[in-house]
Order: sequence, then structure tokens, then C-alpha cells
Amino acid sequence: MEKKKLKTLDERIKQDLQDLLTKREIDAAVELSNELFDEVAPQKHAISAHGMPGYYAGDRNAKTIMVMLNPGVSAEKNDTDEYYEAEIHKYGIDKSSLETFIDSYHLHCQSGVEKDLDKDGKIRIDNFDIKQAAFLKDWVDSGVSIHTDFPCDVYEARDLHRGVRVNVLEQKLQLELIPYASQKFRSISTKKLRHLFPYLETALDEIFRVDNRKYVIFCSKFFERLLKSYSKELDRDFQITLLEKKHKSGILSNGNVYCSTVKIVYQGKELIAIIAHTFPNQSLPNAYEQMRQYGKFCYECWTNSTNNK
Repeated sequence: MEKKKLKTLDERIKQDLQDLLTKREIDAAVELSNELFDEVAPQKHAISAHGMPGYYAGDRNAKTIMVMLNPGVSAEKNDTDEYYEAEIHKYGIDKSSLETFIDSYHLHCQSGVEKDLDKDGKIRIDNFDIKQAAFLKDWVDSGVSIHTDFPCDVYEARDLHRGVRVNVLEQKLQLELIPYASQKFRSISTKKLRHLFPYLETALDEIFRVDNRKYVIFCSKFFERLLKSYSKELDRDFQITLLEKKHKSGILSNGNVYCSTVKIVYQGKELIAIIAHTFPNQSLPNAYEQMRQYGKFCYECWTNSTNNK
């Protein structure tokens, strides 16, 4: 397979929004859907090609980055006219020109949480965002302000949780490996992983774009498989070395938690990242104290690998 030229985050966003504006179909999403799921036609909504992409959220210059697999919205729902227009209206995205479309999209990505309101007109409390804050609570100097009383009972401190949600979304950077909505990230064969390499390189390029990155956390065990596969490529822009994998008992009642550390080198720059295998575990979304303990375990593993590099 011919190696594809690295595309920056801004280049991908511009092209995708141009596609949406001119023909309401994202070419890259259609191509990726065909490459990964050739047994499912694009009209079956394996990956959203007609709705808003979700490339990132927060501060692109932040110290801390959490990398997710993809937006967890149903592709079928994301593709509908009703959902698309509702998102455009809700977040004040301006489609009057490509330039305003791009500018308003970035504003949405950076501070859209302030427009995500519940029926009472207050910032909605989202479990996925709150669990990110619980994970980061013990990461020293992460750049994310988290109240000292957190985690606590959400029903007894709703305003505290609203503040926590705003901070964890706006003061760190959240990247999506695949920016196109798909509620379930389906199993991908080893031979098809290479179709994700261009998206991995876009994420890594954004990570290395600024020099002050401190913590990089890949939030799924899938990333270990992807990074291992990428590391075997002879002609690659990033050098990937998996360092160690650790586990711990006692946090979850139904098994161990896991994480791995990985060294990434690009153009003479080096960083140690964490792969948080257990982050998506279904036992953790509402178990904020357990998520905090898991985050602390990952932080200790990162610290150990960083000190020994």
C-alpha cells in the first residue's frame, strides 16, 4: 500500500467541512467506511458520512491530552437531517461560508459545553466527561482544575459537577482517532488496521505540534494493538516502542485493571504516553471513586516509566 501523506488536523477539518457544505457527504468518511467495513455499504451507516465530525474538544495547546477512539453517537442518528441541523443550531455554527463554518466549528470544539444545557437551562452533567475528571484527579500539574471535594455524589453537588465538566473539557485536549460518529467501534482485522494509520498520524502530529505536552493518555486497549501494528511499518513518521504493561487488583470487584506505557519519538522529540486499557470498562462510568483509583494507578505507572527512561 502506498504511504499516504500526513494530513494535519486543520487540513482534515477544512476538507471535511468543505465536503459537508458543498454536498453534505464527507468523502474521507465514505472511503474509511469502505476500507474498514467493506461487507457493509455506507448507506447502512457503519460510519457517519453525512453528519458533523467530532475531531477534538478543548484547548489545543493543553498540557494533557486524552485520545479516544471515536464519537460515541449512532452513525444513523448523526446522519439524519434533523440531528445535523439541531447540532448546527444548538452550537451556533455558521454555514454561510466555508470560512465561517470552520471558525464557528472550532469555537464549538473549544467551548461548546457551555451551550450543552439541560431542561432547566443549566450545563448538562455528562457521565463520560465526569469520569475523565475522576481519572485525572491525581495527575499532578495536569492543567485541569478539579475541585478538592470531587469525586462526590452527583445528586448532592450538581453545580460542583457542572464546573468539573466545564474544566475537564476546556482545560485539556480530547482527540478522536476517527472523527466520524459510530456508536460501536466494530472489530477490525489486523490487515485492515493500516487504514487507520493516517488518522493515527494526524493525532500524533497534533500531539507533537506544541512543546509543552505533559500527559498523553490513549483511552482504550485497542490503541496497543494499533500502535504495535504501526510500529512494524518500515517507512513511518513516528517511532513507537511499547515499554511495559501492568495490572492491579482490588479496584474492580470483577477483575484486574490494566495499563501500558509507550515511548513515541518524532523529529527528535520524545514523550512517554499511557494506554489506559480499562478506561472504557462498563463497570466504571458511574463509579467515580474507582475511576479515580484507576487513574492514580495509571499515573504511577507513567511516573515509573518516565523516571526510568
